[in-house]
Amino acid sequence: GSISQNINSRQLEDLKEFDIASSVDLGRFLPEKAGVRVPMYYGYSKSIREPEYNPLEPDIKLERSLDRAENDNIRDSIKFITQDLVTRKSLNFTNVKVEPQTQKEKVHLWDPANFAVTYSYNETFRRNINTEYNLDKRYRGMFSYNYSSRPKIIQPLNKINLLRKGPLKLLGDFNFYPLPTQISFRTDLYRRYHEIQSRNVTNPDFVLPATYEKDFLWNRFFDLRYDLTRSIKFDFSSRGTSRIDEPEGRMNKQDDDYQIKKDSILNNLYELGRPILY
Repeated sequence: GSISQNINSRQLEDLKEFDIASSVDLGRFLPEKAGVRVPMYYGYSKSIREPEYNPLEPDIKLERSLDRAENDNIRDSIKFITQDLVTRKSLNFTNVKVEPQTQKEKVHLWDPANFAVTYSYNETFRRNINTEYNLDKRYRGMFSYNYSSRPKIIQPLNKINLLRKGPLKLLGDFNFYPLPTQISFRTDLYRRYHEIQSRNVTNPDFVLPATYEKDFLWNRFFDLRYDLTRSIKFDFSSRGTSRIDEPEGRMNKQDDDYQIKKDSILNNLYELGRPILY
């Protein structure tokens, strides 16, 4: 702490931090002509706070409590539970797509450049004197399709002389666009799994029940812009959200009922979830 701070305001703990982050385009490992872009980000950080005083015995320094421990197991246990640990992990693939290497005169509905994929995973783990573990996992996957063009107008009857004048000119002016000017579709899955196990400091023999928070949403967006003729235009937009219901309780590969819960989630995915918004 600074000189102007009193003793109670100063930091009474040792802080150790470690942080690493990296960004790389994995598409560079592929031939340049392919035009594949795979931006990847990875981050990892770890923070450990060790208090000067033992939280279990606030008037006694932690070092003294460790010296009084009867054996190494008890010493390691005291050191472990008094630490304040925070670990973060992150892995992202953002807007993975194929970019055209040359300027195209004509855009097609099936061009690979119209498609893009995104995936992200973030995990935070915490533990301290009051919490055995606090695990927060977030997943997001997105698939998008975007088509945009300026199609040429078609006037099939404008070259017929009979339809250029008089009352039949209305037929001669008939026109239409063969394709929409814009088609946009995006679907994304977002899942959060949050598990907390509190520590019973006053009565360690009584284990407190863990709490679970789950959120699994499926969003879908669609936009269509179609100029049917020079004077008739059509716009349509829609949004839908479904919830993927999950079984109650913990999701852990070590549990006997893990496969049953996993199959239940997959079945709900196949059924497109439970609609909650349109």
